Amino acid sequence: MTMPTSPDADKAITIIDVARIAGVSIKTVSRVINRETGVGADTRTHVENVIRELDYRPNASARALSSHRKYLIGMIVASIGQFEYVGQLQAGVTESCLRAGYHLTVESPPPEGEARRAWLARLQSRRAFDGLVISPPLSDDEELIDFLINANIPIVRIAPADKSNLTPYVFTDDYEASYQITSRICELGHRLIAMIEGPEDHVSARERRRGFNDAMRNHGLIPRDTMRVRGDYGGISGFECTEALLSLTPRPTAIVAANDLMAIGALAAISKHGLRAPEDISVVGFDDIPAASACWPPLTTVRQPIDKLGELASDLLIAGIGDPRHRTDARSAFHPCEIIVRTSLGPPLVRS
Repeated sequence: MTMPTSPDADKAITIIDVARIAGVSIKTVSRVINRETGVGADTRTHVENVIRELDYRPNASARALSSHRKYLIGMIVASIGQFEYVGQLQAGVTESCLRAGYHLTVESPPPEGEARRAWLARLQSRRAFDGLVISPPLSDDEELIDFLINANIPIVRIAPADKSNLTPYVFTDDYEASYQITSRICELGHRLIAMIEGPEDHVSARERRRGFNDAMRNHGLIPRDTMRVRGDYGGISGFECTEALLSLTPRPTAIVAANDLMAIGALAAISKHGLRAPEDISVVGFDDIPAASACWPPLTTVRQPIDKLGELASDLLIAGIGDPRHRTDARSAFHPCEIIVRTSLGPPLVRS
């Protein structure tokens, strides 16, 4: 059997390597390993051959998860009401859990102090979960991550800034997506481009700001401090930030909002002032939430596979590679972004 590609010989073979080389999903490999139904005979034979060729041996955490499962996955979020991002992540994790016969519970830890310490203690003492999916910004919370690792609780992080192999994680390239959509605005002829940034504690906000700044500079433009305002990823903050931007002289001809909710708030503020998008001001966002195609005008945005990130994180966890006792097996998984062009973006209006 000729293998199409092979992983680095110095690294331990993981279920991700098997899935990649076999050309199937992680869940399919997991089903083959655990002798579960739902895999065709030819596919099963192919995957088994790849497993033999790679000499892959499921790690101890995978076997433990199979034999002592509680069939409960936890998803840890900074806030239960953390806008649509968490809802889409949860949809993906739920899909994975339903497919594998698991239940899902969502928890939000107290931010600090004695209440948080008590929550962590309960988390360790109950050991109710087979594993945890950690959403941003908690995926970079050192206290939380260190505690979970030391407590031997399997975890997979979503979109962390720390991309070491401390634990498995899944991510998209926020920097590249922001660079590309800002470049598109520049290439349309815009020179006065504002950015509504996201909260500083979110790595996505920092990476999107960095991509915006680099794209501006590489197109011969200097990002103006007066045209960079900070929101909180909520629609109201997008509205309020845009009100401030509209008071500038000259005002921007395009606004890059670090997420769709803020972009939709920006569109509302533009309409309030009797202006039009994109004729007077173009607006773009990030995430491609359902409301992005339902607002007016429909929003040009960056489509992130948010639900797919949640689904993949849960797949990795259920497959058993998230156990910190075997963190040398940790791998990352990447999903690309896509620019979705709608009518909120156009060239700047030429004024006589």
